[in-house]
Amino acid sequence: MLSCQSESLQREILDLQSEFEFDRIDYLDTIRKQEQEMQYLQSVIERLLPVIRRDCNYVNLERIRAQSTWDENNQTWILPKLTIEKTQLPPARMFYYLLATHNSGVFRISIRG
Repeated sequence: MLSCQSESLQREILDLQSEFEFDRIDYLDTIRKQEQEMQYLQSVIERLLPVIRRDCNYVNLERIRAQSTWDENNQTWILPKLTIEKTQLPPARMFYYLLATHNSGVFRISIRG
């Protein structure tokens, strides 16, 4: 009878070891796939980053990461809204006329842009 119990316990141990080994292999496979996916996404980002407009807030990935938050309830990232800063420069080759007052009168000053 003691021998039967010992054999039963030995089988139980082997079953648990094989189950543990199966789970370990599955976890390692999942980790490899996630690393591969991360490398793919990193490559896409590196390819796209040079074509993002310089006046877009997503041109600075470190700042975007700092402004992003993880939503535990939904298990998603909340990213800042994509914005483009509207910086308007004067047209090239435009003349600006300024009026300057002096004690004796008004002078016209021309500044080339």
